Amino acid sequence: MRLLFLTTRRSKPSFRFRVQQVLPFFRDRGHDCETVLLPDSFFDRMGLFKTAADYDAVVLQKRMLNRLELGVLFGFARKLVYDFDDAILYDTDGRTDSRSVRRFKNIVTAADLVIAGNDYLAAEARRFSRRVTIVPTPIDTERYAPRPHPRDFAKSLGCDARTVGRLCRIGWTGSRATNRHLNELFPVLGQLQGRISVHILSDSTEFLEFQKLRDVPVEFEHWTPDNENDFPSRFDVGVMPLPDNRWTRGKCGLKALQYMALGIPAVCSPVGVNRTIIAHGETGLLADSPDEWLLWLTELVDDPLRRYHLGLAGRRRVEAEYSLAKIGPQFVDAVEAAMEPGRRPAAA
Repeated sequence: MRLLFLTTRRSKPSFRFRVQQVLPFFRDRGHDCETVLLPDSFFDRMGLFKTAADYDAVVLQKRMLNRLELGVLFGFARKLVYDFDDAILYDTDGRTDSRSVRRFKNIVTAADLVIAGNDYLAAEARRFSRRVTIVPTPIDTERYAPRPHPRDFAKSLGCDARTVGRLCRIGWTGSRATNRHLNELFPVLGQLQGRISVHILSDSTEFLEFQKLRDVPVEFEHWTPDNENDFPSRFDVGVMPLPDNRWTRGKCGLKALQYMALGIPAVCSPVGVNRTIIAHGETGLLADSPDEWLLWLTELVDDPLRRYHLGLAGRRRVEAEYSLAKIGPQFVDAVEAAMEPGRRPAAA
């Protein structure tokens, strides 16, 4: 089977985690895969869509096309698969975007298969189609592996953090689009001044209100694909604060999964899939208010042994349910099933 994967940017986490790292699983089953960036030019896109006839299926990753573009692609593609991992019907504040809803409905209606990253997104897609399946975002647990603890780590277990000899490192990874979510946590982290340092990995410092941290030391590193697992591996605790709206409920919990795969205890807002990924008190912690954030972070700052066991349980959770070895074949199975002969949906 020849497959054409269409994306807008190879550096996008949605492409790298949901498509690029599962391509070897397709090739292992004998499928020929090609990935192509959607051109900026309308006429170049039309030319690309015509080549869809040369493939057994096209997998469109997250991009929502206008009616004309979708009609051309649908007309040439033998089978059309649509994969998405965000609540793309809404803006980042959760407000309805009528154009996005219209385009989303059109692509979901036209697709032979829709692959959603979680239950919430699948429910949105099922408003317009029954041809929907769920494939979580996978984590390569070989690439995201816990660092060995230093030889003297055992001596510090069970000790108050202030006797360990360094500040507890509270870390966060994100992007310009999510930086503002961290601002809500800064006043809480400021209350732990003298006991913690804050470490941020993002593509920009825009919207970050560092003054809310008071005198807590901060390390910022600019995100690259090469440091996205190395930098967080130095965290003692990973945090994922989120507001609760229709956009954030569609997030696939990638931050939490990355922390957990690295053996780092994750403290997250109980929003969307985070409630599924994390069993509170067992594989991570869920904080729903400033008081809860302060309570759980103080507990972890003061108890290295608790951090260790919670991180270990989180790692096991990812290995069992979200590892690339488990999810990769599920993605291939879904696409192969969509290739079975059957009546195509009508064009949107």
